[in-house]
Amino acid sequence: MAAITLRAPTPDVRITNPGAGGLMATEWYDFLRQFPGSVRTVSPGLTRSTAIGSDLSNYAVGDRITTTAFATVGDGGGGTYEKIATAPPANAGYFTSADGSFWRLVPPEVNVLQFGAKQGSPGGPIFSTAAINDAIAFCNLNNEIGILSFGHGQLFVVDAPLTPFTKNIELRGSPSTFLSGSILMKQYVEADPIRGMLTFGVYMPKIIRLGISVHSPLSSGGSLMTMINPTDTSSVGACMLDGMSCAGGNGVNYNLYVDGSANTVGGGGARNFFLSNCVFFGTNILSVFLKTIRNVNVSNTIIDTSGGAGGALLITGTPANISGNIAYNGMLNSSHFEFVTGLWFYGNIANNTTVNDADEIQVHGNVGGNLDLARTNHVQVHGRITGAVTSTVPATINNTRLVGEVVGALPAWNATNKVYI
Repeated sequence: MAAITLRAPTPDVRITNPGAGGLMATEWYDFLRQFPGSVRTVSPGLTRSTAIGSDLSNYAVGDRITTTAFATVGDGGGGTYEKIATAPPANAGYFTSADGSFWRLVPPEVNVLQFGAKQGSPGGPIFSTAAINDAIAFCNLNNEIGILSFGHGQLFVVDAPLTPFTKNIELRGSPSTFLSGSILMKQYVEADPIRGMLTFGVYMPKIIRLGISVHSPLSSGGSLMTMINPTDTSSVGACMLDGMSCAGGNGVNYNLYVDGSANTVGGGGARNFFLSNCVFFGTNILSVFLKTIRNVNVSNTIIDTSGGAGGALLITGTPANISGNIAYNGMLNSSHFEFVTGLWFYGNIANNTTVNDADEIQVHGNVGGNLDLARTNHVQVHGRITGAVTSTVPATINNTRLVGEVVGALPAWNATNKVYI
């Protein structure tokens, strides 16, 4: 039998068996039993696939083994598994070894590579849909799993919508030279105009350094991400997006689609959004759609129309369930605000801006097009308006202050409707 090296016991004792004689070695079985739940067995070349074919009967419940790969050495899908007492569901986060023992990936973090996801390329033919769905299902089943990582800078292509998340989760990419980290690419036709590739209900996610894009020639419809509150169900947790790039192009209708209008309890709407250091490029309809949202902070973020036929940003609500308490620090290509109370925007808007049915709106920056107003009160623009100030219903404009130059036409109604320059 090959030599076995034992290191001094620590909270995470590591035992290495460099031999080819299999996993079990009776010489150190007794040692393992002295440290249940804290001992890892690492065997070079041991993959999840070979562990499934091994006799692991001498391990006790709570003992752990560490694999170096998922299917083949070098695939990045290695992980630590713990022996459990009960039969697991059919999911790649678990396995049953040849002796009938049950094993589960150890929380709190898992990686899609541990479920068989593989590096892809635009156009296929390698898709990671099934593997990522398994990873999401595993996270939904295990409350201890707090982080789902997407490889180490790889591109993962999916050819169908992914399983919805039913818990709060952190999705984590990694630094990469392409966009802003690991990339998740949509490559399918979605019949539903809104349905997201990534779907969140009331459980708000945290997403860090994950790029999301499409392969436009083989993709259309739907959204890259949706967060939609069911009827009278409040949001759970806070949504935090940091370092994301979303590039839908005309292969998707929306990059980010949020709708909290069905929730009328607990103050109503979808709540608590923090977006920082993100870039949202153009899409077929709107880059970002936000309906009935409250308590929003956006910083160092660009919402653009490049690459798509649609607009940049719509923040809206309903007469009975408005959006409000929104602070935005960044740049926009175009914008439309309606049914909003309390919005502070710091940055430049490159094209036309529409403000309807709104109160307490402040824009500190230049507007590179027309400013169109209707049914507004307490609107202030501190900057240069390249176009004209317009309204189809000027009698509804009140208490508006424009601090700066208006290059285009300023209609006669400004004097009687409290528009000051």
